Amino acid sequence: RVVDQAKHLQQRHSTEDEGLRQSHQLLSAEIIQVKAERDMLQKQVKQQEAYTESRQANLMADADRLRDETLARAEEWKSMVAELSGLRNSRTALETRCNSLMDKAQEAEEECQKHKG
Repeated sequence: RVVDQAKHLQQRHSTEDEGLRQSHQLLSAEIIQVKAERDMLQKQVKQQEAYTESRQANLMADADRLRDETLARAEEWKSMVAELSGLRNSRTALETRCNSLMDKAQEAEEECQKHKG
């Protein structure tokens, strides 16, 4: 009877060892899969970081270019406004000069009429 119990315990122990071996193999396979997923995710994170850095650099370059273009346009506008102001002043001076000449022509016309008449 003791021998039977020993055999029974040995079979049970052997079955438990086999179950533990299978569990160990399953866990090892799962660990390998999880590590592979982790590695893939780390690679994706690095790619995303590189893309984000590149995109940020491109956006900064675009912002700098737009700022420079805006400043250049502002300078153009300042120049055009100054030119327009100068043209208005010239027009006013020419109108004044023209009116003065018209007045002199009118006076000369009247003077001529007096001498004829």
